Amino acid sequence: MLNEQDYQDGWTTPIQHPVTGNWCYGGAARNVRTAMYGGNNGVVSMGFGLGVASLQPVINSYQEQLQQSQMQLQQSQLLNQQMLSLFSQLQANKPS
Repeated sequence: MLNEQDYQDGWTTPIQHPVTGNWCYGGAARNVRTAMYGGNNGVVSMGFGLGVASLQPVINSYQEQLQQSQMQLQQSQLLNQQMLSLFSQLQANKPS
């Protein structure tokens, strides 16, 4: 077998041609699969999609951290407003 990795990845394993119904093997099977994915550019796009999908858990984690940070910032801003209001009341009630 010339390219065992292609076989293990399923590119050259036997496949039935969708138009003729004939079974294709090896390089012909790879060509059928490549055509089914939209040609070489389709295969590249599929690989890009798989790469992005593998990063999705990291992206989700960063998104959760960002949301938590925004909630903490909003809580901090609310506390600052409450403290400013309290100081204003104390200043107004301060005997002269």
